[in-house]
Order: sequence, then structure tokens, then C-alpha cells
Amino acid sequence: MVSWLKPQEALSEPETKHGLTMVLYDGICSQIMGTLTGGAFLVSFALLLGASNKVVGLVAAIGPLTQVLQIPTIFLVEKTRMRKALVVICSFVSRLFWIVIALLPWFAPEGVRIPLFLGSLILYFGLGTISGCAWSSWMRDLVPEKVMGSYFGNRLAIATAIAAS
Repeated sequence: MVSWLKPQEALSEPETKHGLTMVLYDGICSQIMGTLTGGAFLVSFALLLGASNKVVGLVAAIGPLTQVLQIPTIFLVEKTRMRKALVVICSFVSRLFWIVIALLPWFAPEGVRIPLFLGSLILYFGLGTISGCAWSSWMRDLVPEKVMGSYFGNRLAIATAIAAS
């Protein structure tokens, strides 16, 4: 495994500051991605692929339904103790499914577009759930407890402001 993905026993103050800066950038990028790949954009894309009302309902339900994967992920995180690796690998692989989704209109035959679309969304959200569970545990150790509330509040405010503009 790549050395920067392995857990560290402790972080120096400069490493913690750098980590907090990177988590802020992550929040901004995640908010932008969520805005551009969800909500009205996602439903519009599904409709352009030929989705029925039932499929639009499934699209809306897939994200919340995959949250059930948090339960086994807790055991995976505890067993492997490789939170950073789980986050990076699952996030990377999950985002590859957006390439599949984006290419559907050009490369998938019309009859399989919707099943491929739904399957890709399930894999994207499922792997994202695994990543999110490991990320929460990782952040609990990275962000100092005395600033955790204000840090994540500021992170959310900055990310939302940038994504809304």
C-alpha cells in the first residue's frame, strides 16, 4: 500500500493545519460536485435518457437507500484500520461511475441506458457511503475537538457560498 495512505500514530501541528486546509478544499469540491451531479441536473439527465416517473423516483431513493451500507462499513473500518485508504479508493472508484453515466447517451444502446444509469448510480452512492463512513471516523481524529464545531460550520458555509455562486 502507498505510504501516504497508511495510518499515522500522531500528527505534528503543521501536518494538522495542512490536513485542515485540505479538508476545507475537499468540502468546496464536494459541494460543487454534489450541486452539478444531483437534484435538477440528475433528474433532467435521467429524463433525457428516457426515464419514466418510476425511474425518477428510484433515482431519488438510491442515495438514501445505500446508507444502510454504513452498518457493515463500521465493521470494515474497525477491522482494516485503513480509513484514509478506504476513503481515497472508494471515492476514486465511485467517481469513475460518473464517466460511465456521462458516456451513456453516446455509447450505450437505448434499451440498456436506464439500467446502466441506475446501476452506476447504485455503485456511485454505495461506494460513497463506504467512503463517507470511513471519512467521518477519520475526521474525528484529524480535527481537534475544541474547534470541531466551528471548523465544520465554517467549512460548510464556505463550500455552500462557493457552490451557490
